[in-house]
Amino acid sequence: IEEHGADAIRWSLLAGGAAHLSRRYDDGAVSDVRRRVLGTLGASYDFFALYAKSEGFDAGAEFPELASRPAMDRWVLSQVSTAATKASAAFTDMRPANALRAIEDFIVDDLSNWYIRRSRRRFWGDEGEASQHAAFATLYQALHAVLRMIAPVTPFFADAIWGELVGDGSVHLQLYPDCNNAKDNAIAGAYDADLSAAMNPIMRASSLGRSVRERVQIRVR
Repeated sequence: IEEHGADAIRWSLLAGGAAHLSRRYDDGAVSDVRRRVLGTLGASYDFFALYAKSEGFDAGAEFPELASRPAMDRWVLSQVSTAATKASAAFTDMRPANALRAIEDFIVDDLSNWYIRRSRRRFWGDEGEASQHAAFATLYQALHAVLRMIAPVTPFFADAIWGELVGDGSVHLQLYPDCNNAKDNAIAGAYDADLSAAMNPIMRASSLGRSVRERVQIRVR
C-alpha cells in the first residue's frame, strides 16, 4: 500500500478474474495498474489542466451543443457512455472484472491513445477558437464521467482528481454516469452507434500500420 496505494491494489484484485475465486497478490500486476490505468488517467487530467489554465478555459461557461461539435468529440463521448453502460451492467451482475475492463479500454485506448493524441493541435488553438472550446468541453465531460465510473473502486484517487477538476464537493456524492439520464450533463444522449462503428476500421487500420512500423523498426514518432 505504501508503494502503490490502496486504489491500485483494489483495482488489480477486482480486475484479476472472477470475484468469487481466490487469488494471490501480484506486485507486478498492481504496478501495471498503477502505471497503465491510473497513471494514464492522471496524465490525461494533467494534460487538460495544463492547457485549460494556459488557454483560459472556463468550465462554468456554456458548452457547445453536442451536435455542433466535430465527429471526434461526439465519438469519444459516445465511447465513454458505452463504457459506462457496460460497467454499470457488469457491476450489477457482480462481475467487477468485466466492468473494469470496459473502463480501462476507454481510458487507455479511446481517451488517451486516440482522442487526446489526435486532438492536441485543437487544444493549442491551431484549428480555431470554436474547435478549441469544443475540445476542452469534451475532454472535461469525458473526465467528469470517468471519475464517477472509477470512484467505487479507486475512491481516493477519483476524489483527489475530482477536487481538482470540479473544484468542490466529492465524487462520491455524484450519480453513476448514465447516457439515458437527461440530467447527466456529461454524457446525456451521447451514445452514437453509427459513429462508433465508423471509427472502428480507422482505429484498426492505425493499429495495423503501427504494428508494421514496429516490425521493420521504424519508430512511431
